[in-house]
Amino acid sequence: MFKRLFVALGLLTGCSSPVKKVYSEPGTSASLNYPVLLVGQNTVDVRDDMKTLVSTSLSSGLNFVERKIVDSSGAIFEVKSATPVGEEKPWWSDMGTSQRSHFLELHKTKGSGLAEAKRLILEQVQSERSSWRADTKAVARVKSYKTMTELIEACRRSWEWSQ
Repeated sequence: MFKRLFVALGLLTGCSSPVKKVYSEPGTSASLNYPVLLVGQNTVDVRDDMKTLVSTSLSSGLNFVERKIVDSSGAIFEVKSATPVGEEKPWWSDMGTSQRSHFLELHKTKGSGLAEAKRLILEQVQSERSSWRADTKAVARVKSYKTMTELIEACRRSWEWSQ
């Protein structure tokens, strides 16, 4: 009874719940140059194409909204929202291991380029929670890369930064 009353009042006053966008295809709202870096949550990951960028499993713990995307041209994007696309299986049916595709709403940031990309990566390297734990070798390695291509390729083997 109360729920109906609140819905009716919301409709009358324009205070209804925002309409959730529905997407039929996985993808991104901005065109990206691949490969891209997915930076945040104390990690740096490389994604070679749109399919691998927008796919994840529930068990991976990946939260797109807590990450930034750096494309091969040095453009940096914030992920504003990540909307699941397609059939939603209950997590308990496979313990969250099946792949889910998303549509990512992106917003281009003001900063861009190699220097800004390095700054974002160094934030992850120097984070208290990262596996590098402010390792001086890792910091020096990240600072040494001269091009976006070199930086992206090095991020594929980030476990070597501390060696």
